[in-house]
Amino acid sequence: VYRAVQPLVEREVAIKIIPLSREEQFRTQMEASFLREAKSAGGMSHPSIVTIYDAGKTEALAYIAMERLHGQDLHEYLASGNRMSPRQAAAMMMRVADAIHYANKRGLVHRDIKPSNIFLSRDLKPKLLDFGTALAPVAEVAPRGTRHLVGTPNYMSPEQANGESLDARSDIFSLGTILYELLTGRRAFDGRTIDETLEQVLSARPRAVDKVRPETPEPLVAIVRKAMERDPANRYQKASDF
Repeated sequence: VYRAVQPLVEREVAIKIIPLSREEQFRTQMEASFLREAKSAGGMSHPSIVTIYDAGKTEALAYIAMERLHGQDLHEYLASGNRMSPRQAAAMMMRVADAIHYANKRGLVHRDIKPSNIFLSRDLKPKLLDFGTALAPVAEVAPRGTRHLVGTPNYMSPEQANGESLDARSDIFSLGTILYELLTGRRAFDGRTIDETLEQVLSARPRAVDKVRPETPEPLVAIVRKAMERDPANRYQKASDF
């Protein structure tokens, strides 16, 4: 990602670039992902979603020009030893949930909500990044016995880990896992390998928030519990409810 200036309007921007493979199959996949991100995020206008200004490609690379953000992503923030109070965590996640509701209403499921895709400004206001994996909520048919996974295992919903078709409720589960991490200081699912993590997502129940941090306000404990229900029918049905 490069810092750049748009000369005509003297606007500072960030340009996300990916080199295009010479192998046709990979080139087509990368172009499609970049185009999906540009179309998905470029068609949205929300204070908690990064603004896309332009996109394109040359023979050697594809690029997306977007607003320049100052701060760090949530993963970096937590890895540096920072902690949020329950009130700060709730306020920040409320903004992210509103952004997800906005995207879901437009028929998009993000599919990869995780701390590194939530950018924090210096006053802890979030911007949701990376709609390259977003899709309209339609069934993805995979051959029997195979599992084509898109996303990050630690923050996947059980149905996503199982390779099933997804809707907005999958994003809500991911929101719940991040709120869990903010409140407890640990990931809800964190195996030693990807397969072990996926197995936890599919069959394990993380230790209750109030068992890890007894001082957590009960309403937040209940919100995490409901958002992370294994059966999508028992979760919040819309991110706005979350």
